[in-house]
Amino acid sequence: MCAAIVSKILGNEKDITDPNSYITFTHMKPRIQGWYNVPERWTKVLGKYYTDEGNLFLGNYLQTKVLHYVENDFLTDEIIEKLKNESKVLH
Repeated sequence: MCAAIVSKILGNEKDITDPNSYITFTHMKPRIQGWYNVPERWTKVLGKYYTDEGNLFLGNYLQTKVLHYVENDFLTDEIIEKLKNESKVLH
């Protein structure tokens, strides 16, 4: 986010971004999800779990791209521990 703000201030967005980029991400701001009843906190209404195989699911949807979450408590101690263990295996 900081890089985007700096780029906007410097006016060089077109020099460092590709308008045809295939990069996408999931943004978990409740008000942009298109939900009929918008919850105050998406983590209260949507299940989340990180499998032993290293897969993150939100609801029943496997997350395969960048995930921008806006609630700090989204990453539980359990998920953080699994991520740490997975990182040790990969390195």
